[in-house]
Amino acid sequence: MRPAENAFRRILRNRKNFRSRDELYLECLRISIGRLTDWIHEKKADTSIENYMSARLEFYRTFPNESRIFYESLLEPGAGLESEIRQIQKPLTEMNETLYRNTIRSLKLRPGVTEEKALLYFSQIQQMFNGYFSSPALQRMSLDEKIEKHEKDVPMLLH
Repeated sequence: MRPAENAFRRILRNRKNFRSRDELYLECLRISIGRLTDWIHEKKADTSIENYMSARLEFYRTFPNESRIFYESLLEPGAGLESEIRQIQKPLTEMNETLYRNTIRSLKLRPGVTEEKALLYFSQIQQMFNGYFSSPALQRMSLDEKIEKHEKDVPMLLH
């Protein structure tokens, strides 16, 4: 049995110790994000965006339960939990920022475009892209369909 699966089972056995379903959900998200960041580090996929995206896709296919919780927090965050979710996602956000910085440093930027401006642009594109999956345009899609489309479309942004 995988460590995260053990953690999920332990949480479910002790769910009465949580004050609310939101608290239970946030703990499951914490485990999922931790497992994803560990996976990316173990695969040494935090060195390039291409390796990172490949590792994320492999994680998605290998650990569907953890992935579902992660993507739910990314594409359909629970109302009122946005702040807590952002805090839990912070290690992944920092990993993304490092990858963006490394990518930016390998590019010749136009005059007047600083590394910070380029980083802000990368972050804005990511936020708009993820926001699209939460928009009314895709409200009829199931979360699984959104995840599939998200992972299929991300590489188009990178090339």
